[in-house]
Amino acid sequence: MADKARATNTAKYELAIDVWQMAASYGWDFDDSGNSGLPESDLNMVDNTQDVTLPTGTLEIDRIEVLDSNSIWNKLHPLEKANIDTSIEEYLKTKGIPRFYDLTKNTIKLYPPPASASVTLTAGLRVFFKKEIAEFTAATTTSEIGFDELGDRIVAHVVAYEFASNRTMRMANTLKLRGEELRAKFLSHMANRWRDLKPRIRIKRDYYE
Repeated sequence: MADKARATNTAKYELAIDVWQMAASYGWDFDDSGNSGLPESDLNMVDNTQDVTLPTGTLEIDRIEVLDSNSIWNKLHPLEKANIDTSIEEYLKTKGIPRFYDLTKNTIKLYPPPASASVTLTAGLRVFFKKEIAEFTAATTTSEIGFDELGDRIVAHVVAYEFASNRTMRMANTLKLRGEELRAKFLSHMANRWRDLKPRIRIKRDYYE
């Protein structure tokens, strides 16, 4: 079961990457249906503290907003370190309403750090993000794969192909060809789903290491 779970997760990631790339060009957010809730989270902040931990399973940040003391949401902008002439440690160090953010590993750094008199600390930092897929484990028996029916069939074919290929079964090539055919149909289906949206090119700068 562990091998099947690993193969399923690999196939899910490969298909999800195709869908994420296509969805981004249309300005539409895709999320694995195996994940609970929307791909956004309201995080707590601490007075005069820059660091806030990213939500578990964050793959990419799309947008961050902060709720000020007047209950108005304000968009934060990625920090452009190359444009800062002073020391990063000295930059916007006096607490107030955060205006910029930086991402390091699993942490959001706020500039300036939040002030309790200026922002809502409890659930006052809203993060919009892409989630990792909901992975299968050896104990998974009832969950659907996480796409629609056609997408789930692609993953099943990829897993079956790996099984057959590793055992040099004659059906392996048939499974591979059928999986590629289903993938093409699935991506065409997804493109038609967004046909009312014009494709666009976006420069993404919000990455973390």
